[in-house]
Amino acid sequence: MRAIKRFDAGNSLRSQHYEWHTGDGHYSKQKNFVYQYRDRGPHMVTLVALDTICQRRDTTQSEIYFRDTITPLEVGIGFSSCSNGQLDIELKNHQSWYQYFWETEGLAYKGIQPAIRFDVPGTKKVALLVMDTLCNREFRWELEADLEELKPAVYIPNAFTPNGDQLNDRFTLFGEPCQPGESLRIFNRWGQLVFESNRPFEEFWDGFFQGRPAPSGVYSYILLNGGGRQQGTFTLVR
Repeated sequence: MRAIKRFDAGNSLRSQHYEWHTGDGHYSKQKNFVYQYRDRGPHMVTLVALDTICQRRDTTQSEIYFRDTITPLEVGIGFSSCSNGQLDIELKNHQSWYQYFWETEGLAYKGIQPAIRFDVPGTKKVALLVMDTLCNREFRWELEADLEELKPAVYIPNAFTPNGDQLNDRFTLFGEPCQPGESLRIFNRWGQLVFESNRPFEEFWDGFFQGRPAPSGVYSYILLNGGGRQQGTFTLVR
């Protein structure tokens, strides 16, 4: 850590020379100076003030210790109940001068929120090294989190054919409900809302709008699922 101390011999009128011993092997003859320690201590500091005229000396000792005033960093990892394998990272008391280095399953990552994703369920072990570039120190964690299940990715078709032949008659999304707040909205080329559902994996558009078959063409959609947003287009073919 970076521990800086200012030493000041004060306003001694009878002393002409000074000898400082900082307690870690450093020595100085300056009356006042600033010194940087490599650790918190404790350090026994000795000051010898010399009066060369009257041939006297005065020795003073004091123990100093540096207390860390920065709130310790807290790190947590885990997976949500609807995880696709993406590791969730929670950091408390982050400082802008911290640098993060992650390692898991032979792969290395950098940054505060790296995109760490696993393809197989199980107990995942993650090593974290945090470099404190201001105080010149480092912290290490060995973290674990259980990935119990992988949720499948959402599949959104690029076309459907609502012609009554019982084949691909509905705009069907494949996936699993993930979190509250899911919704699907479909718009025609003029921006009109032609279909809306808060159960996008259970209710599917049949290609009708206001009781009539919607015309062939390109339609756009917005899907909100598990806190994420997907949007794109698909084609209605009759």
